[in-house]
Parts: sequence; structure tokens; C-alpha cells
Amino acid sequence: MKAFRTELHPTTAQQAALTRAFGSARWAYNEFLAFNYARYQHHRDGYGAYGYCNAYAFSVRFSLAKLLCKRAEGKPVKPTMAQTQLLDELLVGSGSPAMDIARMVPDVARLLLDTLTQAAQLPHYEPWVVAAHSKSIKQAFMHADKAYGKFFENRKNPAYLKRLAKRGKEPPEHPRFKKRGKTKDSIYLVERVEVERHRIKLPGLGWVRLKEHGYIPVGKHTISSMTVSRVAGRCYVSCIPKQSQHPTRNTANMNPSEGIGIDLGIKNLAIASDGRVVENINHAKEIRRLNKKLKRQQRALSRKLKAITHRTYYTEGPKKGQVKHVTYTRPLRECKNIIKNQRDIERTWQRIVSIRHDHMDKTIHELVSQEPRFITIEHLNIVNMMANRHLARALSAQELGRFVTRLAAACEEHGIELRQVSPWYPSSQLCSQCGYRNHAVRNLNIRAWDCPRCGTHHDRDMNAARNLARAEHYTIIA
Repeated sequence: MKAFRTELHPTTAQQAALTRAFGSARWAYNEFLAFNYARYQHHRDGYGAYGYCNAYAFSVRFSLAKLLCKRAEGKPVKPTMAQTQLLDELLVGSGSPAMDIARMVPDVARLLLDTLTQAAQLPHYEPWVVAAHSKSIKQAFMHADKAYGKFFENRKNPAYLKRLAKRGKEPPEHPRFKKRGKTKDSIYLVERVEVERHRIKLPGLGWVRLKEHGYIPVGKHTISSMTVSRVAGRCYVSCIPKQSQHPTRNTANMNPSEGIGIDLGIKNLAIASDGRVVENINHAKEIRRLNKKLKRQQRALSRKLKAITHRTYYTEGPKKGQVKHVTYTRPLRECKNIIKNQRDIERTWQRIVSIRHDHMDKTIHELVSQEPRFITIEHLNIVNMMANRHLARALSAQELGRFVTRLAAACEEHGIELRQVSPWYPSSQLCSQCGYRNHAVRNLNIRAWDCPRCGTHHDRDMNAARNLARAEHYTIIA
């Protein structure tokens, strides 16, 4: 399913409303993690069978806490069957008689809410959360539930535990909490989505202007769901249409026997078997200028932080000389220059990322616009490649994993078969003319070589791309 992502142009009031919505979703995510961790601690300390609450069970408990809070304020409530059943189970489990929420005295409702919250039976509830859209809160619960699922899988994964032991770290006790300014702000919205050429109607925000006109499908019922995010102070919306927008492929002029092989690397982003060479955008003048600017900004931020921090170091043990604790002489929220410096760093870094992604997307569009019958790439083990500390930074800047993901999506959209060969396939060692295998080419320093059998001169990367195009054993991934 293809998604459409474009930038928003909200007003000042809408920016403030989005900030509150992002904060509510972040709070809901953290509350889910904290609630389940508190239940785990109660179970570990011997307070009974406190099981894990998934997203659905947590939503019912959260709605019950919301109902009790309203009743404690003296407001009339009408509980659902699920809320009534849950309250009866909690009261029976604690040895208390069953009660009717609708007829409950406000003081009793407040006492019951505080008791169940302290016993880790109900999550904390804040009245200001209702200002956010209900779907964004429930989606935050689902994201936190998914984070716990990955956390439980990693605890059983020997390879993950081995990597932690190699680094001298202990396995975490719970997923990481989200912190304001350190994580990406986003909310998930559905229902009542209406799109016009130059604006989009968001639930709870009204009409918000779009910076790119006519890109998102126009209509009242064309969008099934969307995600609103904020990166470096700029808001974006990603919409998923209800119907597929894939164009019909024109196969009249396609040669069914032609395909291309693509060799990905560091010196150049991609080398195609048809002779096309895509340069590494990180060597461009603009990227180098922005990297220097980013370095200066980070050094300025480091000096500012060093002026207001006091560090305590370990004096003995295996961590001797490392930072033990950091205290600030004044709150960071009061340091306006530090906040401005951090925003400048975010903008510069986002500018670098945007240039990289734009170059990559245009490259993929040029490759698939030729409409080959198939495209063959090599399976890259990015994790093992990043273990080389001499190449890790350059590999990270290339974002080869994103290139493969976007190429697979583009091939699926245009009906092109994407093939992936084994990482043990000797694409660089084989002669693309006669098939002779030169084992000496294992050395990465050899960038060109002559075939001892047929005498053909080969460029290492171009030869690998031609061998990938002729590979007979492969896996179809798109």
C-alpha cells in the first residue's frame, strides 16, 4: 500500500494544539510502559499474580480510571459492560463487595481510584488527556504493546544477549521511555479525514494548509488513516489511501529478456550493469559544507553544556575514569541559547538527511523508469558490515538498508521482479566474460584487475554488477 507524505503549514494555534497532542500520545506511551513495569514489580515482590496487560486490556482499565475520575468530580457516568465487569473482578479480587459506579458517592470513587492505582490495578489518569483524539491515545497504547513484544523476543534471543554481554551491559528490565525532545513526535489519526487540493481536515484541528498542492488524493472518503509527525520543527502528514494508487504498467516497449544488476557500495552509491554509475551524494560540496556546519554547532553546544554541568567520575573498579553522574547548575529549559543551539543542530541534520533521501529516491526512480524485466542486487548483511569501525561511518551515511527497502517498494509498484542473490555469491571475483574466478580479488584494495584467462580488464564494481545481472540462483523479494 502506497502512502503519501507531504509537509503541513499549520497556524500558530494549530502548532500549539499539535504540541499538546504529541505530548498526550507520548504520555500515554510512557504510562503503558510504567503500568506494566509496576505490575511486574508487584508480582516479583510477592503481591499476587499480576499479569501483563496488552493494549486492549490496558484500554479498558484506562477507560475505567477515566470513569472513576469523572464520578469523583460528581459528574454522571454510564459504564459499559466491560467496565462494569472489570470493576467487579477487581473488587472481588481485593475482597470488597461489588459496587455500582453510576450510584457511587464521589468520595468513595476517589478513594477507590487511588487505592486501585497504588495497587497497580488501574493506570494513572490525567484529565487533560481527553483533549487529544481518542484514536491517537489508543494507537500509543498499541505502539507500547508492540515495544513490549519486541522486548520479550529480545530477552529470549541468544544473539541479542551475546551482543550485550560483549559490550559489558545487562539486559534492560523494560523498553525505553519516550522523552520530550529526544524522540520523534507523532500521532495516529483516523475517521473524518477530508482532503482538498490545498488543505486537509484533521480531527480536532480543523483545516490545515498543505505546502504541496494536489499530491494527496482529494475527497471525503479517500484516506483510511494518517500519521502526523514533527521533525526539526516542521510538521508532516503521511496518508494511506483506501484504494491502491499504483499506475498500470506499459509493457508494450519492454524487452522481456533484459534485466540489470546493481552493485551497492561506499565509493559510489550504485553501479548498474548497463554502465550507469550513481555517485555518492555524501561527497557533494553541499553535504560537506553542511557537515562542517554541523560540527561547529555541536562543538558550540558541547561548550555551553560543559559550562553548566558538574560531572562525577568513578574512582575505582572497571569503570574508573568514566562519568558516574551529571548534575546541572541550572535547568536546561531556562537556557535559551542551548535550546536555540539544539534547534539549529536539528535543522542542519534534517537538511543533510533530506538531501540524501532526495538523491536516493531520484536514483531509484531513474532505475525503475527504464522498466527492466528484473533487477538483481546482492544480499547485504548491514549489521556485520557496521562492525568494521573503519567503514561504519561511511556505511551509515549511505543508508543502504533504506535503498533496498525503497527499491523493493518501487519494483512492486511498477511490476518489476527484484532478485536478491546470496551474500556468498562471488560477484566481484568472477570474470563477466569467461567466468574465470580470481580469488585474489577478495582483497578490497584491488579495485581493477585483468582476467588471466581472457585478458579482459575489469573494474571491480562494474564487473560485480554484470555478474549479478547474470546470476542464476537468487531469491525473489518483490
